[in-house]
Amino acid sequence: MSLNQESARIAASAIQHSTREVSKLVASKNRSLQIFILEMILHKHRQQYATAFEPLKNEKALHHLIFTKTMWKPSEIRQLSLADSLFIIQDELRIDKLPADIAPFIESLNLPAVAFIFEHLLDEDWVPKENSIFLASMK
Repeated sequence: MSLNQESARIAASAIQHSTREVSKLVASKNRSLQIFILEMILHKHRQQYATAFEPLKNEKALHHLIFTKTMWKPSEIRQLSLADSLFIIQDELRIDKLPADIAPFIESLNLPAVAFIFEHLLDEDWVPKENSIFLASMK
């Protein structure tokens, strides 16, 4: 292999590696945005349905949202994976359902217009208690 061929191979490998890293970063941002939208939708749901007796904290807000849409038994809803839960509330998980003041944050992510599909959204990807302090500060 000539020096030029070896240089071209190394450059192609570096570009391919760089492209994979950019794809991972964009996928990570998309995943974060998906969880962020979920949190905002659940915050809005809590504002509408939570009471002093049942504040709909953490997963309970998601379960209650699914209940209001499906009227399934709570025991069935609690058995759903996160991916299945998101599939059920897909019509809610839209950027246009978010408050207008959130738009600058979403634009700051510089995400492409093309959506990335996550084959396996793990239950561990969403930590419901993680944003409770931030959400408590919202009115």
